[in-house]
Amino acid sequence: MPVPARGLLFAYTDIGSKLRSSAFEAWHDMEHVWPLLNLPGPLFLSATRWTAADCLEPAHLALYDLASPSAVHDPAYQELIDPRSGEYDSDKTSDGERDGRKAPSRRHSVLPDKLELMERRPGKYMTVVEVEMKKFAEAEFNRWFDEEHIPLLARVPGWVRSRRFVLKEVLGKYGTVREERPPKYLALHEWTSIDAFQSREFRHATTTPWRMQVLKEDRVLEYRIRVFRVARNWGRFEA
Repeated sequence: MPVPARGLLFAYTDIGSKLRSSAFEAWHDMEHVWPLLNLPGPLFLSATRWTAADCLEPAHLALYDLASPSAVHDPAYQELIDPRSGEYDSDKTSDGERDGRKAPSRRHSVLPDKLELMERRPGKYMTVVEVEMKKFAEAEFNRWFDEEHIPLLARVPGWVRSRRFVLKEVLGKYGTVREERPPKYLALHEWTSIDAFQSREFRHATTTPWRMQVLKEDRVLEYRIRVFRVARNWGRFEA
């Protein structure tokens, strides 16, 4: 029996120099999240907010688990983000616009390769890996990730879970679809501690001969990795 596809809305936010992080966090936690989680369906299943642990920009990341990738086009969500509704004023939205200036934030709606049936509380830390492969190398990349990489990461002390997604579309202001195409593949790996990165098991998982072959320079168009720590979470997480 086919498993219904779920989705993820992925949002980096650069708040700019004129807005304090505390003000953005207060708006996000007290005003922004609850209307989304209360949309009928529900369309939004859970949400987590993360802050950079690697001192890089953008410093804020929000993840929203969706009942399906099409949730971002549901009339109830579109009405909520319509500027005429007053819910998302331009001086406080997370679309990166502050004081009339554009900041390089973006939202992703992405489709998971595989559904993770058991929801868990998020790890305290998360590595975000975005990869764009050359077309001829994609099949082996996916096979390596599923057959070797995630099984090895699962043996690392402090590993919580790994999730993989494939980019479906990029959303701009007020949910409109944009032409920008960030890396196609997204992997989220959650950890109890960043000490995991110093373990023998982690070093082994990230230096195998197959990994070195798959991620050769002539096969990879783009590779980005970030480290975040969890700030807040909402929704249907189980212990």
